[in-house]
Amino acid sequence: MSALFKTLFLLLAAIVLVQSKGCGAQCSDNSIPCGDACIAKDKTCHQTHGSACYPKKKCRVVCNKGKPCGDACIAKDATCKKTHGSACWEDAKDEL
Repeated sequence: MSALFKTLFLLLAAIVLVQSKGCGAQCSDNSIPCGDACIAKDKTCHQTHGSACYPKKKCRVVCNKGKPCGDACIAKDATCKKTHGSACWEDAKDEL
């Protein structure tokens, strides 16, 4: 039973972290955000907007109250179904 409890606890903790995440991976000028990671500039991202961030200088919209979803901000409890765009988490760094 304790292994099952531990697994359920870790799963719940992961869900909470995913829903409350801010800017995770900070992408350089040689990469683009894609989901929760950075990929090469010449690649195409097919992941929904995650925690990876552009430097703030590349953000068109900075999400202070909601979360980024494509090129706009949505409510923190909403589900984003758009690929990564120009909207950024509030804690995106100014420079890398």
